[in-house]
Amino acid sequence: MNFAQLRQLLSSELNTKLFKYLFVGAIAALTDLGLFAFLVYFTEWHYILSATLSFITATLVNYLLCITFVFQSGRHAAHLEITYVYLASFVGLAINNTTLFILYEWVGFHVVIAKILATGTTFFWNFSARYLWIFERPKQQDNSTQLDPFK
Repeated sequence: MNFAQLRQLLSSELNTKLFKYLFVGAIAALTDLGLFAFLVYFTEWHYILSATLSFITATLVNYLLCITFVFQSGRHAAHLEITYVYLASFVGLAINNTTLFILYEWVGFHVVIAKILATGTTFFWNFSARYLWIFERPKQQDNSTQLDPFK
């Protein structure tokens, strides 16, 4: 990657998407955490099962908000796009649940604090996967500096 490509990557388009994704991610994270706490404390489900179900639900919320406010849908057919979102999210789920397990079982954090930290850890993977591989990126004027490895 040369300097021009790096400068382009750090352009306002990326920053704008990242800023919007922070808000979308916050809503999805609140969905995730709220459902997680409900399942752990009110239904007394195991924390890993609760984390998995809340994460899957939050992924749907995230996808719907992303295609509405952050990313342009259309790089892939709709059924493939949602499949790719969930595939990327399952990697995120592995990161999330592994971090949650380590922080809760080994480090001894409170389960909700561990969940918050695990969610924060997963944020960067989720944004990167959506930005780089799943959603449509604006067309660039100069194809020689295109950063998409699949084109």
